[in-house]
Amino acid sequence: YHRHSFKIEVDGKSYEVKAKLVAVFNVLSLMGVSAHKSVKIDDGMLNIAILSPRSLWDLIRIPWKAMFDKIKPDDEEVRLLTGEKIIIEEEDGNEIQIDGEVIKARKLEVEVIPNALRIVCK
Repeated sequence: YHRHSFKIEVDGKSYEVKAKLVAVFNVLSLMGVSAHKSVKIDDGMLNIAILSPRSLWDLIRIPWKAMFDKIKPDDEEVRLLTGEKIIIEEEDGNEIQIDGEVIKARKLEVEVIPNALRIVCK
């Protein structure tokens, strides 16, 4: 995979990044272990992961860093953001993937709608 240029807006704050993957999610776990302490299913926030591994070794280290809370704000391989409204524009192409489906689009807007889904945690 090649890195692509993205414009990302999170709650009105803009970022321009080169990344291999930009993912928006509400909850993420790896083999039943939460991917990062800042990711909570019921906090009303969406999470954004910007992945820019430069080698296979970097790709292996990213999940390790996430599980053991080793991601730093200036990390070049992975960056985590949170927000209620996210706009992502992929500048280099015209296809994006949403939940495994590839669609023709250059822009994705994702927004939290309060009380749209009731989550019961036990």
